[in-house]
Amino acid sequence: MPNTNVAGEASGLALPFAASGEGGLQVLYGDEYILQLVRTYAADCDSDNPFQDVGIGLEAVFQVSSAAAWKGQVRRKMQAMFRLYLERTNLAVLKSVSFAKTEEGEDTMNVIFISIESNEELAINVPINREAI
Repeated sequence: MPNTNVAGEASGLALPFAASGEGGLQVLYGDEYILQLVRTYAADCDSDNPFQDVGIGLEAVFQVSSAAAWKGQVRRKMQAMFRLYLERTNLAVLKSVSFAKTEEGEDTMNVIFISIESNEELAINVPINREAI
């Protein structure tokens, strides 16, 4: 669950963990923290740690054969993540989830959202490798 600092700005630990200049853990604030949350939610859950089940878990999605079906499942999972974690906490509102191919033919997911804190439109582009799953 996202935290806020004294000024009410969203804040949380940087992932992966890193030391700050003051000897503690590095903390991210505002839109930088919100972007990290969205990148984490868009992850494929590729981890050997069973307690680190973070992200939309693309392995089940890629059991679907048609491109339209898996894109629809990924879109619904991102919408659910936004509702559950970002919209409910008044951090960000999802604007769109779209898909494209790179020049190399790799599928990518483009997520555009509005940061409620800064009122800025932010975007991430996440590669999705269906063959690796």
